[in-house]
Amino acid sequence: MNFKDRIALVTGGTSGIGLAVSNRLVDAGATVVIVARDPAKGGAAVKGIAARGGRAAFFSVELKDAAKIEALMREVDATYGALHVLINCAGGGGLIANDATPKEKFDLMIGDNFASAYLVTSYALPIMRRTGGAIVNISSTASWHGNYGLYSASKAGVEGLTRSMAVDFAPLGIRVNAISPGWIKTYETLPDLDDPAQTAWEKTASLLGRMGTTDEVANAVLFLASDDASFVTGATLFVDGGLVIIDPTAESWSKAVKKGLE
Repeated sequence: MNFKDRIALVTGGTSGIGLAVSNRLVDAGATVVIVARDPAKGGAAVKGIAARGGRAAFFSVELKDAAKIEALMREVDATYGALHVLINCAGGGGLIANDATPKEKFDLMIGDNFASAYLVTSYALPIMRRTGGAIVNISSTASWHGNYGLYSASKAGVEGLTRSMAVDFAPLGIRVNAISPGWIKTYETLPDLDDPAQTAWEKTASLLGRMGTTDEVANAVLFLASDDASFVTGATLFVDGGLVIIDPTAESWSKAVKKGLE
């Protein structure tokens, strides 16, 4: 998976999965443009990439603001003259305050998870269509097994958007795919090691008896963004250790049968 001489843009690339993707792209030869809100985290990410011999730049942009995204893409085009890879990783899944209005809840969850991917891709398209390339959207297994509030709906929308854009962009030589991570160890999801219940739960977060790592997700992202996936578009790849195929009813039945055989 060689990304030498390619320009890649990663939204949400300052922490968690996004930072792991940024680092892997740099290691594979790409120049990475990191887009997120927090300048402090952005500076740290760029510094870390420079320390490993990579090339990266950071832009602080609110990804629900169409005008700012459009300005970002003008600057990317003026600076680099191309964009070959786009990774839409920015998003949010935290619980929303109970006193938030329905409109506030909608704007937060749909804006962070769905609208940002749509807007960034739309304004990146004029640059990417000149050379073709690959887009990878980060979804979630919540789109399959349900989750609180609008989170599941927003991530299901990301997967639907992925398929729609795959159809629209194929004539332009642009592939569009999605990654659907399960429970991945990040700062936000790391179990409390002092809580026995949480450490026990961690072993049930997949069929493999553990949570996934950000590097494991990043490896899958790079595959879909690379020429190795040249005949893959419109797909959603689960990186979840088998989480979505777990059937609680079947699991209970299996335990009962096993107990009866003992």
